[in-house]
Amino acid sequence: MKIFACSKCQNTVFFENVQCLHCQSPLGYHPQRGMVALPEPGLHRCLNYSQHNVCNWLTSRPDRLCRACGLNRTVPQDAARWWRLEVAKKRLVYGLLQLGLPLQGLQFDFLMPGPQPVLTGYANGLITINATEADDPAREQMRVDMNEPYRTLVGHLRHESGHHYWQVLVKDLDGFRRLFGDERQDYQASLDRHYAQGPPCDWLERGHISAYASMHPSEDWAETWAHYLHLRDTLETAREFGMGRPGLDSFPDLIQDWNRLTFALNSINRSMGISDLYPFVLGPKVVEKLAWIDSLLKP
Repeated sequence: MKIFACSKCQNTVFFENVQCLHCQSPLGYHPQRGMVALPEPGLHRCLNYSQHNVCNWLTSRPDRLCRACGLNRTVPQDAARWWRLEVAKKRLVYGLLQLGLPLQGLQFDFLMPGPQPVLTGYANGLITINATEADDPAREQMRVDMNEPYRTLVGHLRHESGHHYWQVLVKDLDGFRRLFGDERQDYQASLDRHYAQGPPCDWLERGHISAYASMHPSEDWAETWAHYLHLRDTLETAREFGMGRPGLDSFPDLIQDWNRLTFALNSINRSMGISDLYPFVLGPKVVEKLAWIDSLLKP
């Protein structure tokens, strides 16, 4: 992600800021113009800011939802949970727009469990997120219970978006099956086997980015897609801070910079006595899959 500055005083601000702490101007994000100090002719706060205080994006018309909030179908009543979910979703949407991907057909349900459980997942353009994942203790407990090295809201959203963009981008099914496997195999049977027996002990050697990716070719794609989005967004941030080589956008350059960056960040974390920031290994087969995704996004 780029580093943003207040358009009035040029003070550096975060992507989520609603006010510049230097000049006190109200702020809003616009996908084409960055972080804009208000008032600004022709730009207005999203309706979800004025009514619920959960959005900092701008629209061209008053009393309208912004481009990202317009994708919501269902949101939780708890504004604090909704805000955290919305922050993560907007990072996803930012990355998708940066890649020039269409948002048409994409929707979001942020649902609280009731009598029936809520399963995070994807179906027919709809990404569903269990809203309790917005609670850090609950999400961390789930991560530990499921023996996952990484579990975040933005990770969920990037993963589930992969199922959507598989339908948009993948035309070469032979090429997909050569790398990821045959997506026509029974999904429910694969899911049942995964949770009954666990992943194969050699899933890393088989060329999967995570244990969950070994469950089914569709999940292998979605996991790899999520890591591609992690890579692109994190490298953009690092380069904004002078860590990396700006202007080098070939895939070999990206993967070389990513390996350098994640080794450095993991080493810094270990110096502080905390877990690796990026607890994954990019083996040759994973790199080949990431390169294939990169090729799908090239004009």
